[in-house]
Amino acid sequence: MSEEVKVIGIDTNILVRIITRDDEKQSQIALDYVSNSSTPFVMNHIVICELVWVLESAYKYDKKQIIKALECILKVKQFLILEKNSVSVASHSHFESKPLHLD
Repeated sequence: MSEEVKVIGIDTNILVRIITRDDEKQSQIALDYVSNSSTPFVMNHIVICELVWVLESAYKYDKKQIIKALECILKVKQFLILEKNSVSVASHSHFESKPLHLD
């Protein structure tokens, strides 16, 4: 019998709070929640796409800012990104640049 692995699904809103820091109190709560968890957070390509959409449409982030935000997310060891290849291909297609390095 295999051992059960616990993960927490992360919502786009948590990522938005951490990246934009638009509400200092909520941003700090979200950052503390992620930083203090020993359980990995899992996100799929839909969360990444939604994040890009929110950053572009609501926060008016440009291409460079969004790529920087995505690269920061990829460096967080608590984040497990499902379908990494799909995210890389989509980023390449959307931004017409080299795909993000998703290791």
